[in-house]
Amino acid sequence: MTKSKKIKWGHSYARLSSIHKLDIYLLNMEKELKKFFSKGMNNLLAIGKKHDVKWHFDDNQFDQLGEFVFRKTLKDVSQGTNHIQEMINQSAQAIKKIINFDKVDFSLQDNPELQRSFSKFLEAIDSSLPIIYTALVIDNQLFEHARKILSTVYNGKALKNNFDIVIAPIEPSPVIQMEIDLLKILAKKNKGEQLRNDLGRMRKKYCWFGMRFIDNKPLTVKDLSERLADLKKDKWEKRLLNYKKEYDLRKNDFNKIISQFSLKEKRFFKLVNQYSTLRHERDIYRGSAYYYEYFLCQEIKKRFKISILDITLYAVDEFKNLIKTGRKVERNKIQNRKKHFVYLLINGKRKIIDRPQEIKRIIKKCLRKQKTAKQIKKIRGQVACAGKAKGVVRIMRFNTLYKDLRNFKKGEIMVTESTKPEYVPAMKKAAAIITNEGGVTCHAAIVSRELKKPCIIGTKIATKVLKDGDLAEVDADKGVVRILNRK
Repeated sequence: MTKSKKIKWGHSYARLSSIHKLDIYLLNMEKELKKFFSKGMNNLLAIGKKHDVKWHFDDNQFDQLGEFVFRKTLKDVSQGTNHIQEMINQSAQAIKKIINFDKVDFSLQDNPELQRSFSKFLEAIDSSLPIIYTALVIDNQLFEHARKILSTVYNGKALKNNFDIVIAPIEPSPVIQMEIDLLKILAKKNKGEQLRNDLGRMRKKYCWFGMRFIDNKPLTVKDLSERLADLKKDKWEKRLLNYKKEYDLRKNDFNKIISQFSLKEKRFFKLVNQYSTLRHERDIYRGSAYYYEYFLCQEIKKRFKISILDITLYAVDEFKNLIKTGRKVERNKIQNRKKHFVYLLINGKRKIIDRPQEIKRIIKKCLRKQKTAKQIKKIRGQVACAGKAKGVVRIMRFNTLYKDLRNFKKGEIMVTESTKPEYVPAMKKAAAIITNEGGVTCHAAIVSRELKKPCIIGTKIATKVLKDGDLAEVDADKGVVRILNRK
């Protein structure tokens, strides 16, 4: 493990995660990326406290992948190929191989059959890994080259505005498309059996929705029916019309801007925009895989008398061994992992550390010491939407997210690791939005621009430095957050 000293663990992301999920995402990360690029990534440090997990990527490998994505895109431009679509097709084909898992009676399968079913799931989730990781690295070389091309025709405010248009997805995100489809059902005014059939088809199409892992619950017709009722209370006809106008306008603006460029440059811009869309579409593929694994894990839960929470703390080899032999991981290991763990992947070799003293040693060894929160008075980040605001800070925490979202007050400043679709109602109330993570096409950036809310992204430390009740000033013209008064 001495090799970890040479690695700069820079790019980081915080997620609700677990050892099982980390193993699924990381053990074949390098192999799957190498199907499309000359090199993959094989280093990662993850620090877990309960289900809050901070992922730290090897800076060199992360930037290198960004360079590979950029070169591959330029190659597509020259050869008329499309590696983005190839990655999507690979994932879609793999999902088809497990598409009957929600109909399989796994209780009739013996242990070897369960093992084979789990292997099919792993193949399906592996297929989505190129989509997941490449969408993380597009902000640097790929977007900077797009800006450079635009600067040959545009400058000043026109350059900034046109860059925002070129990189904003011209197709609705999957979550927005789901709402559009629900609004279309309202427009049909079907009732009774016809309505149930419509919602049944919707449930099948959007089975991935909300499935971030196996401990989530699949979408039901009842869920869709309740969402339909909420939409009906609003001015839904106007909303449906506005969506059509908005995305027609996006496409028209995009095509108008790129019309000034050569055929190859136009193709490059279209591929860049497809990558921006992919950042949101990847939930379809990984969510679908988790939806189908959910049914397999329900049987494993019953057969081996193990909770889903405990399953999330099993490494893949431990999980396979459970299915094969019925042998569980020692209880004290599971209890330790529930509290704190370190997941270290170096050159593709994984080590899980769950003993408290060793956890402290690894963290101290791998991560550079940073200033304490009290020493920091100013935070810098990237401007997602310009503007200024002053208000009371409210932190959105993973463990209490839905409570935090419900209690969020109008005029408060939202501070979070990153935003997701369920944050939007609270984002509408916010005076400003600040995130640790994200690039110019992240969810927070896109939504803040649509809502015209001052937004600073990619601060890395906002949730550590700012506290509930702090008074802060957000200058999203300069990308600076100033702490005016600590609570």
